[in-house]
Amino acid sequence: MIVAAELSDQAPDARQLEPALEQLAENLEAIDAQLPEAAALTADAGYFSADNVRITAQHGLDPHIATGRFKHSEPQPPAPCGPVAKTATPNQRMARKLKTKKGRARYARRKTIVEPVFGQIDTVQDGRQLLLRGKPAAREQWRFHCAIHNLLKLHRAGGLDLISERHSAPAGASAAKRRRPIARLVTGMQSLAARFRRSLAIISAARFAQITPRPVTDPGS
Repeated sequence: MIVAAELSDQAPDARQLEPALEQLAENLEAIDAQLPEAAALTADAGYFSADNVRITAQHGLDPHIATGRFKHSEPQPPAPCGPVAKTATPNQRMARKLKTKKGRARYARRKTIVEPVFGQIDTVQDGRQLLLRGKPAAREQWRFHCAIHNLLKLHRAGGLDLISERHSAPAGASAAKRRRPIARLVTGMQSLAARFRRSLAIISAARFAQITPRPVTDPGS
């Protein structure tokens, strides 16, 4: 599930972590939820900084942020043993943390939790690129894709049915009736996404057709 979504045109990723954590806190508050105990945050090296390690901990998350790039062909270094040196820098402390068996296992889950989301948006929604121009419009399109992704996840996992059970609705035929609106909602969102993509394609084609070709008479121009 996507718990926070934002779009930026800034190259450094490190600046985007704090706003994302603030948005996560706002989203959790909006649904009256809390992070589970021992919740962890995993991120690649682009998000590492001493400030981000501190900010992540302040938001109740155990930071596991890479301090550099690792090649898959490189052998895994042995797990460190003994106490951490008092003079170790935040970079050295984090690098040591990710070399431990527990830290290595936590960070490895990033590939199976975070990366598949982009692949699913690319293939299921054909969201390989943003087609709207301007940062506000592009931001809305990206968050639209994220909302569809979450709705599909909820539908397939039966999450909305679990929420409905809180209202102590009867089982049997009525339970099936409860699932029908959910299925219609997801089907409607898929149809809306398809129409959205077609509309963008038509708009893009229309704008391209409006471009008047100009003949070039000077080969050097």
